[in-house]
Amino acid sequence: LLKRIEINRFGGPARIRIGGNPDDPPQVVQADRLIMDGRYEEAIVLLRPLWLADSNNASVVSSLKRAYKGLKDYQGLLRLVEVQWRKDPDNPVLQSEMADTYFLLSEPDSATAMIEKLLAVTPPEEGRYKLAARTFLRAGRYADGIKMYRRGRKALGDSVAFAEELGRLFEARREYGAAVEEHFRLLEARPQLRNRAQKRIVNLIKVPEAASQVTAALERIVARAPDNEFAHSLYGDLLFESGAIDSAFAEYHRADRLSTHPGDNQFRGIKQCL
Repeated sequence: LLKRIEINRFGGPARIRIGGNPDDPPQVVQADRLIMDGRYEEAIVLLRPLWLADSNNASVVSSLKRAYKGLKDYQGLLRLVEVQWRKDPDNPVLQSEMADTYFLLSEPDSATAMIEKLLAVTPPEEGRYKLAARTFLRAGRYADGIKMYRRGRKALGDSVAFAEELGRLFEARREYGAAVEEHFRLLEARPQLRNRAQKRIVNLIKVPEAASQVTAALERIVARAPDNEFAHSLYGDLLFESGAIDSAFAEYHRADRLSTHPGDNQFRGIKQCL
C-alpha cells in the first residue's frame, strides 16, 4: 500500500498534469505527452532549452523533473532541484525535495543531513516534522518515518500529534495493535475527530488477520482506561464480531453507564443484531 501511494510536496496525492496551464509553451504540452508515452529523453531535449532560458518557469521545471525521474537520471534531477534550492535554501519543501533526490541517488547521509536542516527552526513546527517523516516514507524508510513522527511528538510536547498518520502507517504495515493504540489516542484526546477514529478501529476489528493484535490492544486499553465509555464500547464491538453477543452487551451496558447519552451503545448493539 505504502509503495503505491505517491505523496506530493504538500501531503496530497500526486497529480499528473498535461499542459494544464493555458500559458504553457507548446513545447511543454508536447513534452508532457512524450513523458506519458515513456519517451523521456525526447522530452528532456525539448524542455532543457526552456529551463536554461527561464529556470523559474514552474511548468517547465515540473515537467523536466518528471522526465528525469522517468529516465532514472537522478544526477540530472539533482542539478535541477539544486538550482531551485540554492535560490531559497531555507524553503522546507525544497529541502525535502533535495533529500528525496539524495535518497534516489543512494546517498542517505546527505539526505538525512538535509532533513536535519529542514527541522532546524525554533520553535519546532508540526508541518516540518510531517514533511520530514513523509520524506523518509517516500524513500521506503518506514522505521525512520515512524521515529520522526515520534521525535516530532516529543519536540512539540504533544502526545497526540501525528496519531492519525501513525495509525494509518501501522495499518499499512499490518501492525494492527499499534494502529489501534494510535487511533484510540486520537479518539480520547480530540472529540471533534472521535467518529473518524472510532470508525478506523471498528474497521480493524472486522479484519480477520488482525484479530489477535486488536484483541490484545483493546484489552490493554480497557485495563488502562476503565472509566472510558469508548474503550468499553469498542471492546463490545470486538466481542460482538467474535460471536460473544452476551459479553458484548455487557460491555455496551458498561459504556452506557459512563455515557452522557445512556442507551446509545446498547441501541447500536441491537441494530447490529438486526
